[in-house]
Amino acid sequence: MAEEEVRARPVLARPVVANMTAYPIFLAVVYEALSFLLPSLWVPLFVLAAIFCGVCFCLATASMAFIHFTELYAVGDGYVSISRGLIQKTSAVVPISSIVEARAVFPLLPRLLGVGSVVIMTNDGSKHVLHNIRDARSFVERIANNGI
Repeated sequence: MAEEEVRARPVLARPVVANMTAYPIFLAVVYEALSFLLPSLWVPLFVLAAIFCGVCFCLATASMAFIHFTELYAVGDGYVSISRGLIQKTSAVVPISSIVEARAVFPLLPRLLGVGSVVIMTNDGSKHVLHNIRDARSFVERIANNGI
């Protein structure tokens, strides 16, 4: 069986771009509405708080989308290869013969976005979590079928 690579899915890449382009428009609408309803002193404070929250949200979303470029998982003949990082590169090769349990986990938000995580437990007690896998169940099945 040839090596099959699975790259972590860029779950939040599109919302980052959408948020960065729509956010100034949203702020302008909110500013105009509040300048009409509230005294002029509170409006700049609200706008500064909204800009700060928006920048924090965009940075958090962009960091989650960055996972797409830094994680790579592969199932080969008798092993699972895990590679992470861009600046600090780490990699692990887990022999399938040492895998005790492989299961797919689907938390609420990733499930809504169509991704899941794969948790691999080995016989020496180590735990490897592979995040943002588009079809986590089939990835676990490939691990199970490769071990047979």
